[in-house]
Amino acid sequence: MALFVGADFEIFSGEENENIQVFAICSGKLLIKEFGRGYGGMAVQSCNIDNQPVTIVYGHLKLESIGSKIGNELLVGSVIGILGQGYTSETDYERKHLHLGIHKGTKVNTLGYVATEAELENRGFKIKPSQITAAKRVGVDYAKEWADKPYRFFILNL
Repeated sequence: MALFVGADFEIFSGEENENIQVFAICSGKLLIKEFGRGYGGMAVQSCNIDNQPVTIVYGHLKLESIGSKIGNELLVGSVIGILGQGYTSETDYERKHLHLGIHKGTKVNTLGYVATEAELENRGFKIKPSQITAAKRVGVDYAKEWADKPYRFFILNL
């Protein structure tokens, strides 16, 4: 049995061919931007959450859309890139969605699955619900009645 070590954020119906922006959830340096097995385009960022180092994995991105260079500082809320087109090499032939992984420590770990529950518990970083805030989405006029929904999320107190 394999256990998933991140969260998948799905697109809405009608967004399959839209450029969906992905925003940094915290401030920190871009460590990696490359093709990753199981992800297609992938970016990895280093951050601090509650004064603890973490690495953030953003998977299934259109690699060419990641405009920052390795080592550049990404500010919370800044655009990292756009989601890759579903069922193409941009998403490693997965559906169009964002894989978000938050891993405790400075070691870069891009595995999407682990074999045991013990490995899962040692890898993640717990965020209190009170640390998450929502804001209005930007640049999604095509989403019609969904455009004004608060579906852009940030982690507070970073």
